[in-house]
Amino acid sequence: MQLPSLQSIKQPTAEKELPSFQPGDTISVHVRISEGDKQRIQVFEGVVMSVSKKRTSDATFTVRKVTNGIGVERTFLIYSPNVVKIDVKSMGKVRRAKLYYVRNLSVKKARIQGASRQEQAKRTGTISTPIKENKTSTIVPAVETIPEADTATTETTTEAVDETTATISQ
Repeated sequence: MQLPSLQSIKQPTAEKELPSFQPGDTISVHVRISEGDKQRIQVFEGVVMSVSKKRTSDATFTVRKVTNGIGVERTFLIYSPNVVKIDVKSMGKVRRAKLYYVRNLSVKKARIQGASRQEQAKRTGTISTPIKENKTSTIVPAVETIPEADTATTETTTEAVDETTATISQ
């Protein structure tokens, strides 16, 4: 029996498409949990603390969330069959690769500043340019159309005006 080589085992699985994320990003990880003979998917949403060995099969990432004032960290294998899906909720701007200092901060001080649109475009590889409007368009004024008046009603109104002026002048 031929055993697989170590390099073939350590190659990441090509069938799993992953979004681009880095420390400071807020992500939600959909994890398959089996309880007895039942399986369900649980969502763990938090801030990415660290990403290690991104190109290998044993690559991991750590996500931290605070629930009821208690910090919870989970480490996931990126290429695990139990990790169903990873969604990037928002991108954060940080200067470090490992955010372990966040553990000692309060919830308010642990907030991470969001990345600007230019930084997001650089990271995702998309260029978001605003749509420029054509300023040479001509403005056409609206033309009001006056509905033609009924001749019978205009005659009765002029007669009524004549009668009122005659009574006032007497």
